[in-house]
Amino acid sequence: MARYVKNLLLVFRFSLERINLIKVNEVTDVLFKHASTPDAMAKLEPAFVERIIKTVGLAPKKSNYIVNLSKALVENFDSKIPSSLDQLVTLPGVGRKTASVIMSQVFGVPSFAVDTHVHRLALRWGISKETKNVNKVQKDLCDFFPMDSWNKVNCKYIIDT
Repeated sequence: MARYVKNLLLVFRFSLERINLIKVNEVTDVLFKHASTPDAMAKLEPAFVERIIKTVGLAPKKSNYIVNLSKALVENFDSKIPSSLDQLVTLPGVGRKTASVIMSQVFGVPSFAVDTHVHRLALRWGISKETKNVNKVQKDLCDFFPMDSWNKVNCKYIIDT
């Protein structure tokens, strides 16, 4: 179950986008005192989760994602974080960016997640000229950087900046 907590925390952190991770750590500590397994989290009411995470913004939507993501893990994945991008994006609140980060940081699979910040950097550095399609920007970044550096480079620009 410790792996679940680590993995759900990762999903939770990235579903909160670019907010203060100190605040995320505070609210996740409280949340995981109430539910430290997918089964326990799935049984929480979204309104209860919302009260805990309200300080991180967009709490009504995110609380539903957290509860429904936990239910999906229990019902569809034997309470484990799926290890493929295609399966990850089926989880409530998990899009391609979050799934790519999970593939990289949880499973060590070379991956490049593109958020608004990374997209802007790719344009500024001249790595991509694509202004709308993030999948094309992702491909451009993957073509530019050696595969064995994707996780490190991507983590640096998504998490550290």
